Amino acid sequence: MKLYQDHQRHGYGVIVVQSNIEDTRLGVHEYAIDKLGVQAVELKWGQGAKDIGGEVKIKDLAKAQLL
Repeated sequence: MKLYQDHQRHGYGVIVVQSNIEDTRLGVHEYAIDKLGVQAVELKWGQGAKDIGGEVKIKDLAKAQLL
């Protein structure tokens, strides 16, 4: 992150931290934003996201919010 910031030109571009449900539980976003100065995050949801097991159709809003 420091190397990127030192060589970034003209303010273009950012490093995006991509994470899944387990990363959220472990505080990856907070660490990346607070300690590394990351400006953007992307949440992986659904197919390919760990711990969900591929494409899942959730019909209950409370269950979706829990996940």
